[in-house]
Amino acid sequence: MKKAIKFLLIFCASLVGGVCIGVVAGGLITGKGIGEAVVRLGNIPLVEAVVVPLVSLASFAIGFVLNIIAHEAGHLVAGLMSGYRFLSFRVFNIAIVRDGGRLCTRRFSLAGTMGQCLLLPPDAPAETIPTTLYNLGGVIVNLILSLAFGLLLIICDSPLLAIVLAMLSLSGVFLILMNGIPMCVGGIPNDGMNALRLRRNVRSRAAFVNLLQASAMVQNGTRPRDLPQELFADAHDIDYREPMQINLLQCYACVLFDRGELVQAETIYREIIDRCNIGMMTMEAKCDLASILLIRGNPDEARALFDKKEMQMIQSQAKSMTSKMRLLFLFALLADGDRAKAEQLLNEAKQKRASYLMQGEAAMDIDLMEKQLA
Repeated sequence: MKKAIKFLLIFCASLVGGVCIGVVAGGLITGKGIGEAVVRLGNIPLVEAVVVPLVSLASFAIGFVLNIIAHEAGHLVAGLMSGYRFLSFRVFNIAIVRDGGRLCTRRFSLAGTMGQCLLLPPDAPAETIPTTLYNLGGVIVNLILSLAFGLLLIICDSPLLAIVLAMLSLSGVFLILMNGIPMCVGGIPNDGMNALRLRRNVRSRAAFVNLLQASAMVQNGTRPRDLPQELFADAHDIDYREPMQINLLQCYACVLFDRGELVQAETIYREIIDRCNIGMMTMEAKCDLASILLIRGNPDEARALFDKKEMQMIQSQAKSMTSKMRLLFLFALLADGDRAKAEQLLNEAKQKRASYLMQGEAAMDIDLMEKQLA
């Protein structure tokens, strides 16, 4: 949120600066002096000088939110067209999920993402499951929306409305470029890069399918320890250049953690931290490794894994992820000796249990916390 606010403030300042430079440059080009150009700039009505930047800023922000929703809706529609089945639809930290035969809302946040649409893949061999349309559906819808706003801009005869339409279209173009041009941001592949990698790498495609199947089961209440072993048949032999394969290995480590096989899980988490260059995945591995270290009586090593900024992130994500709540609980109980705070965190997790997206993970973490207090 701080980064988003900073971006919008920089955008607004750049817009005002651009107007000033444009007026002065226009005066110089037409043969007038700098003094006269500055006078022209000073003659711009105050209301216009304030309203135009504010309207531009507000329109871009509104367009940004609309395009995020449209982007995830694009993934949903494209996935359903490709034979996938609905799992969850999230914008920011609010997720819509199917619980039995009805839709309900739950809370979930994931660093590095503003939304997410998860679908269950068709029942078919991994190499035959379509992935391109599913991954590019969001970009396609953003493109359609930006073109629609652009066409309205062409026929618009109101200057103020033209500014609004231009910013709405521009916000869509921004998301198209960020998601459509194949690239990695912070090591995480965007939609365009995912579409390419899943077409070219059969093992990453298989990992993608297995992850979606595991997510569906955990979301519906299956604990990690009860996930089918065949989902992780290839989890050990992975390519650390492929995020999908790393994700599958991380999921398998969580299965081992839930089974109480802490030594094996610790080995995997340390390997991910040492070999993975993707910040978000390394952070997740550090959180689970810290939980294991605390349980095994190594609080100093667990605390040394995080800096102040990372601890703030953990505290923020604990509002919607029980794995982070569990880590804060273990720090309170086993590192600080604060049983009252630990009990408070456990009670909070139990009260909010029905609102968590990953119900199986919530069952695992609440069970672990209860056993540590016993």
